[in-house]
Amino acid sequence: MIGMAVGGGLIGLGLPQPIGAIIGGGAGAAAVWFAGKWFNDATTDREMIDAKTGQRVLFQRRHTLFWIQMQWWAIPVLIAGLLVAIGAAVPPK
Repeated sequence: MIGMAVGGGLIGLGLPQPIGAIIGGGAGAAAVWFAGKWFNDATTDREMIDAKTGQRVLFQRRHTLFWIQMQWWAIPVLIAGLLVAIGAAVPPK
């Protein structure tokens, strides 16, 4: 949504649509990357001892989609933004 808002706002200001798509895709990818890094912060992992078994248990914050950590989804978001920009730059036949 951040990328769409940024890209749409820039297009509304008179920038060509491909430029708005590139900047919007980049903004969306940056938002996904930093949010993913924040959500998956390893410094918040906690280690506890199970009272019954005496074994260590590690509680980790992991936010994933299809087993891929959230911050790595920024790459497909950026690629999608570039593909939209290429599609907008190619004139229809």
